Amino acid sequence: MNGSRWKWQAVRLLQSLHRRNGLRVMLFVVYVVVVYRFLISGIDPSVFIGMFRSSDSPFTPGLAYNMYALAYVLFGVAIPLEQFSEWLSVPECMVYVRRGRGPGRFLAYLLMITAYCVIYTLIQAMIQQIMFPDENPVAFVGSAVCATCVLLIAMLIANFGYLMGSRIAGYFVMAALLGLLMSFSGLQRWLLASGLAHAPNWIPVAALTIPICAAVNLIAFDRMQIL
Repeated sequence: MNGSRWKWQAVRLLQSLHRRNGLRVMLFVVYVVVVYRFLISGIDPSVFIGMFRSSDSPFTPGLAYNMYALAYVLFGVAIPLEQFSEWLSVPECMVYVRRGRGPGRFLAYLLMITAYCVIYTLIQAMIQQIMFPDENPVAFVGSAVCATCVLLIAMLIANFGYLMGSRIAGYFVMAALLGLLMSFSGLQRWLLASGLAHAPNWIPVAALTIPICAAVNLIAFDRMQIL
């Protein structure tokens, strides 16, 4: 019974992803152009496209300097068209008495969006490495992992707004936090600086922020069950 229920949920998710494919393709094409512009821009290719960078020039605003990193996150959030959130919030309809949306469903959602973020990043990282083989792949991989964490946090913030019935507020908070991250070079330098065990400070920050965002989403998810 549980196997058939999960199979039906997987089919329903795939059906959901097939909807609005035209808009998704349009977003994808626009982002491909953005990636192409990055690859020919002459910007240091040893850092992943989605990784924020600290500007050394006082005449270049941080947000303008990080437009490609910002585009990476915004398009990453936009391309699924909220369909992961829709799947999470739709109740079970295969049984006579609808079952609650249990923790297993929320865990499946976390696994799906994590897999999406990893795949979205991996495709771009492979293209970038093929075009610009790097002598320091460890640093490049680190920048790609950091960008993936930022994308995952952004998706969780947007999903929290969706679950709370205030999508605009969710996207506003997400955009405001991204603007802060991409604009302030002092914050960027601190995140990139070495901290405990000589690891960049963004690692413990991400390790703390992601579980907090997931826990807040779980609270909103449980609230939906009560309502």
